[in-house]
Amino acid sequence: GGHPTPYSAVDAESGILPPEFGYQRGVRMTGRNFKDVGFALTYIIFFVLALVLGAVIISQDSFDLALIQKCSDLSTHQEAAASSKAKGAPPPKATPSSKDAAWVAGAKSYLPSAAWIFCVITAVSCVVGVLWVYLLKKFALPIVWATCVFIPIATAGAGLALFLFGDSHSRTSGLFIILVGAFFALYLYWIRHKLPLTASLITEACHALESNWSLMAWSSLLALVGLLFFLFFLAVIFIGVLSGLKMSNNECTIQASPLAQFTISLSMLMEIWTITLLSQIKMFMTGGVVGLWYFHTEDPSFAMPSSKGATSLKWALTTSFGSCVFGALILTIVELIKSAAKRESREGGGAGAVLACLCYSCMACIESFIKFINRFAVVMMAISGESFCDSAKLTFDVLSRNLLSSLVVDSLTSWVMGLGSFALAVLMGFLGCILTFGSQYGPLVGVVSFFFSLIVLVFYAETLISIVDAVFLFYAIDKDFNTVGAAGASLHAVY
Repeated sequence: GGHPTPYSAVDAESGILPPEFGYQRGVRMTGRNFKDVGFALTYIIFFVLALVLGAVIISQDSFDLALIQKCSDLSTHQEAAASSKAKGAPPPKATPSSKDAAWVAGAKSYLPSAAWIFCVITAVSCVVGVLWVYLLKKFALPIVWATCVFIPIATAGAGLALFLFGDSHSRTSGLFIILVGAFFALYLYWIRHKLPLTASLITEACHALESNWSLMAWSSLLALVGLLFFLFFLAVIFIGVLSGLKMSNNECTIQASPLAQFTISLSMLMEIWTITLLSQIKMFMTGGVVGLWYFHTEDPSFAMPSSKGATSLKWALTTSFGSCVFGALILTIVELIKSAAKRESREGGGAGAVLACLCYSCMACIESFIKFINRFAVVMMAISGESFCDSAKLTFDVLSRNLLSSLVVDSLTSWVMGLGSFALAVLMGFLGCILTFGSQYGPLVGVVSFFFSLIVLVFYAETLISIVDAVFLFYAIDKDFNTVGAAGASLHAVY
């Protein structure tokens, strides 16, 4: 909190304009002090404690695989029996049909032999992602328009199909979906004048990514680190729960020790907090890299760092680490409250369930708003070196002063990227089916190929969305200082 730190004489001599609005135009390279240190220390203490206790739980490895299988079979049989009883049919046998069992066994043995197909699909998806960036750079406006036309037509078409060919209940749902499609059409018609700005932002984001492909490598590294920590905490939770599994009188219960219960709760907290923190760091690094490119690429007086990604990552892990932790903690708390409200609304009853449902809806709205502000605030943190609260205030002031419809641009960009990644992943799924043509497991390989490809393409999409957020904020900063940089010239030409 507090007031933004005054900028040094070195900043003024570097050719950067004076901070008329409490911040500078450009990336602050000097005078970065440690911010939100208390949150950084708190996170480190909790993280180390979770690692130590998790290692203790994993080293014990005291669960019984045979008991787990028995409880799993018992649970499956009980659920099937309850379902059959509700329908008035006799309880089924506990064993699956021989045909289904043979297909499952065959699929388990076939999928490892199809690993080369998944590797090919993943590699091709990486190439397709590069081509996608190129197409977005060249044809952003037609792609944006095509997306805006497709969404209401596809929505209304799905609703019309339900209305014409469904039963009475489906017809009601179909009519509602048609109304949703009509609302989308009216909304997109209302914001049609924003489409050129969205297209220009996407074009500039593609230019930024092409000029900084190393950003993908650094983002991949953070994603790998996140995956490792996710698997570790997941293993701790899994082993901690199963180590307390007991079976008595044909009933399975979990009786975990107090240490295991505490470790499981701590691991769940740190899993969400850590993954969210790594997402914050990735956004911070993106903001720093794109900021250096946007503001200083053609500035001969600016000492450009040899590695923009390494420099931005160093800031995120040192002076601004506490601020990234603070932002991640806010999102984590909101997510935990929302999850608790959702669970209570499903499992509770009466007025409590209604209140929990209302709480969940409110927290979902709050979460969306916080995430929206948070993304721009993290970018401001990256270029200014300020604390999370100061950066959030500066960001809100910048967007408010310039009356920019950032929410509209954000929605359009997400729709374009989401629909594009999904459509390309579907094509990759068909490619997986083609590579296994004639096999009874071809559709299964196609589905798995789709998900492998979707992971890669969503990674491209999220990176581009992060760059669009950064470029949009920098565009607003240009308007604040009444300046047009070389990188943002096309944006100012259309809006």
